[in-house]
Amino acid sequence: MNSQAQDVLQTLNATECLYHRLVLLVGETGSGKTTVLQEVCRQLCITPINLNLELSKLMLEMTAKQRTIQLPKLLEDMVSNNDEKTIAIDNMEILFDVNLQQDYVLY
Repeated sequence: MNSQAQDVLQTLNATECLYHRLVLLVGETGSGKTTVLQEVCRQLCITPINLNLELSKLMLEMTAKQRTIQLPKLLEDMVSNNDEKTIAIDNMEILFDVNLQQDYVLY
């Protein structure tokens, strides 16, 4: 296992006793984030969620307005229905797509 994956695993372990346990793996395009995430997932025996792919599948038949409205619920369901203690999300650029207008949605 590479040292970056070990660092992520140590960080995950350190957050275990915290109420909020969000860990972000950030880096330039091509820096190896996905490779590190895949290694961490192998060590934890979990499957990473390719958020762009999974949300795109769910929203394929929706209108633009439906996508804007449904995105938060789809994401919540995806996370809530996951039985894993740790959830690994990769490729999450879809959340920042300006066409989905998530900055302007009123709940």
